Amino acid sequence: MQMDQSVAAPVGLQSLPREKRLMTLGGVILAMFLGSLDQTIIGTAMPRIIADLSGFSHYTWVSSAYIIASAIVMPITGRLTDMYGRKFFYMASLIIFLISSIACGLSQTMSQLIISRAAKGVGAGMMMATGFTVIGDLFPPAERGKYMGLGSGVFGLSALIGPTLGGTSPMRFPGNGCFLSISHSACSSSCCS
Repeated sequence: MQMDQSVAAPVGLQSLPREKRLMTLGGVILAMFLGSLDQTIIGTAMPRIIADLSGFSHYTWVSSAYIIASAIVMPITGRLTDMYGRKFFYMASLIIFLISSIACGLSQTMSQLIISRAAKGVGAGMMMATGFTVIGDLFPPAERGKYMGLGSGVFGLSALIGPTLGGTSPMRFPGNGCFLSISHSACSSSCCS
C-alpha cells in the first residue's frame, strides 16, 4: 500500500521543531491570557477608577469602546494576516496593547480613558484573532483541538483570577494604576513571543 505523502509532510509553522512550536504556543497563550485578564480586572476595578475621574455619566463607554473596537478589528486582522503573514500583526498587537495600557494608566479625564480603551480594544482584538490563527498554523489538524482548547481555557482562568485582582488592585495601585500593572505584564508577554 502506498502512503499519501501530502498528509505526512509538515507545512509552514508545522515544520518547526516541537520545542519551538511549544514555546511559540506559550507566548501566544500568555498574550491571550493577558487580553482576557485585562477585561476581568478592569471590569471589577472600574467603579473606583470612574470615581477617581468623576465620570459616572460616561461609565459604559469605557467598556463599550474596548468591545466595539476589538469586534471591528478581529475579522479585518484575520483577513490581513492571511494575506501578509501573522508575525507582524501579532507583534503590532502586543505593541498597541502595551502603549494603550500605559495611556490608560496616564489618563486624566474620561475622554482620554475612553480613547485609550478603544485603542486597547484594537490591540486586544488583533491579539485574539492572530493568537487563535497561529495556534491553528502551529499544529496539524489531528492535534489542533487540544491546543485550541488550551487557548480557550485561558478565558475561564481569567474569569476566576481577574475579579479578585480587580477588587484588590485599586487598593494597591491608586487611580488608574491597575492599567500600568497590566502594561508590565504585556511587556513580559511580548518578550516571551
